[in-house]
Amino acid sequence: MSKASIRTGGDVATADMRRRMASRIVSRREAVAALVLVAVLLLALVAAVWVSARDHVTDSRIAANRISLREQAGGIVDDVFSVDAAHWQDDRARARRLVAAGFAGTFGAQLQRGPAEGTASVRWQSGTVALASVGRDSGTTLIPVVVHTRAAAGAESAENHTVRADLELRDDQWLLTGLEVLT
Repeated sequence: MSKASIRTGGDVATADMRRRMASRIVSRREAVAALVLVAVLLLALVAAVWVSARDHVTDSRIAANRISLREQAGGIVDDVFSVDAAHWQDDRARARRLVAAGFAGTFGAQLQRGPAEGTASVRWQSGTVALASVGRDSGTTLIPVVVHTRAAAGAESAENHTVRADLELRDDQWLLTGLEVLT
């Protein structure tokens, strides 16, 4: 082979390689588009992780609220509506700490006095609390209660009821916001 043919073959090979490399090189426009796409995908991934973490925290809080509401709702209802003539001021002071302002406004007169005349005591005894709904800071329960009423003369009666109690979580304490006697 002569030197000329080797050079020619080499020149042909070099030109062919340049053409192939030129077709593989990404233009600036394509590179910027690719970077924007990667940035958008990364931002979407970060947002998805953040939303998922926030939802997990909310789910955890609601699960904890279910437990605490089931444990506390019956006792709150009992304490708010039970009163004994012998120590009614203490009973009502405790009740006022367990109700939200809105409920205290509608039920306020009852929270300032003892049992009705001729009644020695009214004692609410809650049964198993059922949860109707629970959120981040509120809940609704259904509670069977037995209301024991003792007359000043000593006779006692008992009535069975089912109540719907609405509660609100404030400063890690459940407060009664409403009560409806269903049966």
